[in-house]
Amino acid sequence: MKTTAHKSMLALAVSLAIAGPALAAGDENEVLIIQSSAAGVAEGNSATVAQTGTLNVALIGQQGELNTSIISQNGEWHEASAESVGQGNQISIEQQDDWHIAQVAVEGDNNQANSAQAGLFNQADVGITGNNNQVELRQTGEENEATAQLAG
Repeated sequence: MKTTAHKSMLALAVSLAIAGPALAAGDENEVLIIQSSAAGVAEGNSATVAQTGTLNVALIGQQGELNTSIISQNGEWHEASAESVGQGNQISIEQQDDWHIAQVAVEGDNNQANSAQAGLFNQADVGITGNNNQVELRQTGEENEATAQLAG
């Protein structure tokens, strides 16, 4: 699992803050989806991103098969990263209101990770290594930080 993705997305947010006045009017949302599966697999991966608001960034990376990642961002300045390696993993990230950062990284099979954030400037970092694990992380309010790491 990579913890550097969290730092690079934070650096992107700082860069956007500095360059904010130079940006053209509009939503300025960004999505990057990278998927790969072995040749001849029965089914691939599913990735969905929904964004409303301004300056939202979403990254989904999936390797394997039958992985599902969903990112929903509604508001301003959200950053979300969902990375899945394995088979049958499910990741869901929901961000409401303003300026949240969420990183979910899963390596293994049949894992489920859900992160929900509402309020202002909440930060979540979820990591799963192994099989058949589940994490449910919910943050409401302001300036909360949470880390959940499962191995097994």
